[in-house]
Amino acid sequence: MQRNDAKQNNRPVASHSLLREDCAREVFAVAEALRRTGRQRRLRDVTIVLPIDHSAVEAIELACVALAEGELSTAATDLDRYLNQVTEDSTAAERFLQSVRSVIRRVGPTGPAR
Repeated sequence: MQRNDAKQNNRPVASHSLLREDCAREVFAVAEALRRTGRQRRLRDVTIVLPIDHSAVEAIELACVALAEGELSTAATDLDRYLNQVTEDSTAAERFLQSVRSVIRRVGPTGPAR
């Protein structure tokens, strides 16, 4: 029985870790695309509809700075802490991820300019 309990106890930790990785991956993908197209300055221009959008914008801005300054920068450390904070609760993390996607839709296309 103990072995089964241990497996069940590890699931939330594993899913939290995967959710946090998904959030980080998405935030960095958005930040890289924005930096490539020079649109990172438009983040504050988008209409922020929900309070969680502030968290998404903050994370994306930190990721843009972290990409520019490198993985050992203060921004990278701040982003890591920030992502840990916003993904503590799986429901909040899901909303945060949806908000990142919503913000990027409002910023506009992030693909290469044609």
